Amino acid sequence: MDRPAANLLVEFVEAAALLRRDIEERQALDTYAGRMARIEQKLVALAEQIAPLDPDLAGGVRSAWQGAGQRLDLTSGGVNLADPAAATLLVAFVEKVGLLRRDMQQRKALDTYGVPVAQIEQKVSALAEHLSPDHPDLAKQIRSVWQLPARSLAFRNADHQKAMKQADAAAGDATDDGTREDDR
Repeated sequence: MDRPAANLLVEFVEAAALLRRDIEERQALDTYAGRMARIEQKLVALAEQIAPLDPDLAGGVRSAWQGAGQRLDLTSGGVNLADPAAATLLVAFVEKVGLLRRDMQQRKALDTYGVPVAQIEQKVSALAEHLSPDHPDLAKQIRSVWQLPARSLAFRNADHQKAMKQADAAAGDATDDGTREDDR
């Protein structure tokens, strides 16, 4: 991940942290507690994934979420977004924030949190735009999960269910003695 992309990622996390603080200040954390927990879970996983390659970026992501308020000048270059694990975690993090935005829309609370959500949207768009030339598929995924997070989640759940059925079918096809369980 080049320096501008790393800074955009940190700015996106900062904007998400501002939204979290706004939710806390309005004492609405109970309403969005589940979403916030999943967002934080994905953020921690993303930071852990990129830490071995780029500790400065991982630290920047963590401090941005914790609200340290310090602007970091990242000299990132170590994170490879072609790495499926890092790319998947980045997309999952964007998806979770998108799901929070969708929840706010459905509860007619988006106007209340309009400024932080607009900042997040701006950062997501800028990050996707920056990644487009080198990682067009990743940029497309980021845009897609931001715009339609529920659809993305539904497709991922369907893929997971399909994989589970295939694994169950493969495990049930044969036993240790080579006979099918259905034949016993």
